[in-house]
Amino acid sequence: MESYFNKQIEEANKIDPNYKRLWDNIKNVTMAGGKRLRPYLVFTGYGKIDDNVLPVAAAQELLHAALLMHDDIIDKDNIRHGTNNLNGLYDNIYSSVENTDQRMHFAYSAAILAGDLLISEAHKLIAQSDFDAVKKLQASSLLSTSIFEVAGGELLDVEASFTNDDNYDPLVVYRYKTAGYSFVGPLTTGGLLGGHSDQDIEKLRQYAINLGIAYQLHDDYLGVFGNEDETGKSSSCDLYEGKKTYLLGKFLETASPEAIKLYKAVTNGSKNDSTLDELKAAIINSGAVDANTNLERDFVKKSAESIDDLADPTQKQALLHLIEKLTSRKS
Repeated sequence: MESYFNKQIEEANKIDPNYKRLWDNIKNVTMAGGKRLRPYLVFTGYGKIDDNVLPVAAAQELLHAALLMHDDIIDKDNIRHGTNNLNGLYDNIYSSVENTDQRMHFAYSAAILAGDLLISEAHKLIAQSDFDAVKKLQASSLLSTSIFEVAGGELLDVEASFTNDDNYDPLVVYRYKTAGYSFVGPLTTGGLLGGHSDQDIEKLRQYAINLGIAYQLHDDYLGVFGNEDETGKSSSCDLYEGKKTYLLGKFLETASPEAIKLYKAVTNGSKNDSTLDELKAAIINSGAVDANTNLERDFVKKSAESIDDLADPTQKQALLHLIEKLTSRKS
């Protein structure tokens, strides 16, 4: 990725120094941090690490970076991985624009362009890989499916924040916003390119769907009860935003009038620490945390069972280890 970005920066500089600056910032933001989970899943699905699959693994990481850039615009966030994200950087770059709304409009515009570029480049990296034409077309099609699914999940998630849709199901969002592009796409792409059987690729797909949902359920818990020093993000943002997670949904189903009053105070902007602590205690007492944990365990179990008779025992062990690593994480 370092080599890839340096090449893009060099090409952009031939157009204009400001375009080079955009690519410099894209590189800095993309390389700033993250688990590199998606490339790992490509390699694991493929069965080994080699130069042939490297561009495809990098493509999955570029897609991830692009979607984070767009997601930060939707969420109006300026920070990612403890540092300025793309629009945060451009908020500073455009500091001479005194009107805050106008400045952020320009900053978001730069971030939209950056995300669009990376989506395009992800497809290009696949097209330039050394696989045959059929496999490259299949891998590119899987990438498109990931984009299609995550857009649907993102839209449902956004609309849930301001609509009262009784049919809203957070697990549907988890399947398409999280599991699709972060787990299913990378792992099945690796399996396809590695020449695995259709039966094994379907097992990988089921594993990825279930692990992706479990991952998001765990993330929801960390979003309320995680240690901010370990997660690198606020452990109260989900409460302040009133996010319609499975965890908070279960809490609201059984919450007492007093607990609902605490919840409304926090979601309406109260930053009182004691109110926040009381609300968190009420969420635990409601049984919502236990329900969230039990459901996460159910999806973890389904994920592991999906690969019970996977043909490659080494691949199976790597995937079982990944389940343990992701569902015991504290960040």
